[in-house]
This record gives sequence, C-alpha cells and structure tokens, in this order.
Amino acid sequence: MKKLVLLLLLVAATQLAAQSTDSFELRYSKALSLISEEKYNDALVLLSQIDPAKNKSAMPQVYYQTALCHASLASFEKALYYADLSITADYSYDRPYILKYEIFSGSNRFDEAAYALHNLA
Repeated sequence: MKKLVLLLLLVAATQLAAQSTDSFELRYSKALSLISEEKYNDALVLLSQIDPAKNKSAMPQVYYQTALCHASLASFEKALYYADLSITADYSYDRPYILKYEIFSGSNRFDEAAYALHNLA
C-alpha cells in the first residue's frame, strides 16, 4: 500500500513539473503569435504570467518581448524599464539595447540613444 501511494505521488509530481514546463512554452509561443498579430495587450497578459523564478534562463527574451509590446503601444517608459530588465538578466543579449536606441532616437534623445548603443559594444 505504501509503495502504491509513493508511486502515485511520484506520478503526480512528474505531471505537475511537465505542466509547468508546458505552461511556459505554451504561454511564450502564444504571446509571440499574438505579437505577430499586433495584439500587444493580449501578449502582455501572457508574458506577465511567466514566473521569473521558474524560467530564469528565458527571462531576457521575455522581458524584451514585454518591452517590445510596450513600445508598440507607445508606453515608452515601461518599454525602457523592461528593456533594462532584459539587459540585467543577460547583458550580452543585444535586442534590448537596439530597442532602447530606437525609442531614444525616436524621441530626439540622441545622447541617450548613442549611450544605449555604446553599452552594446
């Protein structure tokens, strides 16, 4: 009887772990699909449901996609905030630097745009 209970617990734990992985992959791929359809608010809902503690290695991309959505919605300060989170999570990931450059140059903040690209190098 004890072995059966332990086996059931092991199966349940395995299924729970698989669901959390699938949950991330499904949310992230669906968010990317929504972004391609220019449904930025819907994508933001899915991106905000991704747990940074459980998906640490993916967070630079998640934060970048979040920044991109905010930039596309003209929420530039939020976009810069998430671009900085992406850079903090992985300073070698180049996309958030380029996004910051585009936001700053589009706002005639050329010194900050140049600095964003300088940090990329």
